[in-house]
Amino acid sequence: MSYFLNEDDNKLLSRVLSRAAVDREFRKLALSNPHAAVKDVTGVVLPPTFKIRFEEQPEDVDALVVLPNIVSPANELTDAELEAVAGGDDDEDCLEGICWHSCDKTCDKTCDKTCAVTEITIAAE
Repeated sequence: MSYFLNEDDNKLLSRVLSRAAVDREFRKLALSNPHAAVKDVTGVVLPPTFKIRFEEQPEDVDALVVLPNIVSPANELTDAELEAVAGGDDDEDCLEGICWHSCDKTCDKTCDKTCAVTEITIAAE
């Protein structure tokens, strides 16, 4: 699952990248333990479930581009969504990361999950 970074997240990430550009030891830390690198520069402790990886650009590559996740057609459920439906998830409002009430943020009923369709994280109020 991917997460969208907000403006504040991008500023914090920029601080990590700036330090990695000038500090060889920190760069090694970022490559080997990204969570520790983020905490070292920003003080932010990322949850263990949040996966992050820093990569060095190979010298023979002019531009390194990460492709976006493949988006399923609007009416097609992913395998994870189908599994959750078949399994009878106990949380009737949130099904395997899909908040059926607030993906579009128009409903008062929210959950603390990331919508697997829109990839928008909805925080409970």
